[in-house]
Amino acid sequence: MTRRAAAIAGILALTTFLARNAILLRLTPHRRGPRPEVSSEPRQEASDRPPFERRFGGRRYRITPRFHWDESARVVSEHPYRWGRTASILPEDLALAWGPVLVPPYAGKISYSQFSRFYFWRTREPGLDRGTIVSHTANTHVIPATIYLRRAVRALSRGDDVRLEGWLVDVDGVDDPGFHWGTSTTREDEGPASCETVYLERLTVGERVYE
Repeated sequence: MTRRAAAIAGILALTTFLARNAILLRLTPHRRGPRPEVSSEPRQEASDRPPFERRFGGRRYRITPRFHWDESARVVSEHPYRWGRTASILPEDLALAWGPVLVPPYAGKISYSQFSRFYFWRTREPGLDRGTIVSHTANTHVIPATIYLRRAVRALSRGDDVRLEGWLVDVDGVDDPGFHWGTSTTREDEGPASCETVYLERLTVGERVYE
């Protein structure tokens, strides 16, 4: 192979690697829909949906819906998990931001990161209101309801505008009685136990809707 051919092959390989998430989203079955309204507040509504069971990693878990959930937001960080029993249930964490933090004076002034099921935000602007940032950003543990949703969630990237529709849930082990994973039900909390756990039944990414 000549140097020119090797260079072209390398560029093509790099381009494919960088575009892999967009390619996966395009290939995963979807339909067209309206774009998420990331300026809006999440909708959390009471529901009487009863608990139900799902199998993850060969074990049964009881999922208890707490509230119906409908959130439009921007992905500001994402972190996949591939190993261990928790990863089989909750394969992806999304750090999400919406509303006022996406426009001046907040836009571009906050940095986000994730580590060990937590998210962190930082800013060098002392004039920004801490309460606004806390109540309009969140780390979200995602339980995809279908294999297509699992693929779509795994393909999300920083900057994607998304809409998550499903349920805020608690998860308890049936065959694994020591397992419990809860959810936050308020936007004003922070620290441990402040993350939303979402059983995802519909995901919109841009104008693509996955179920």
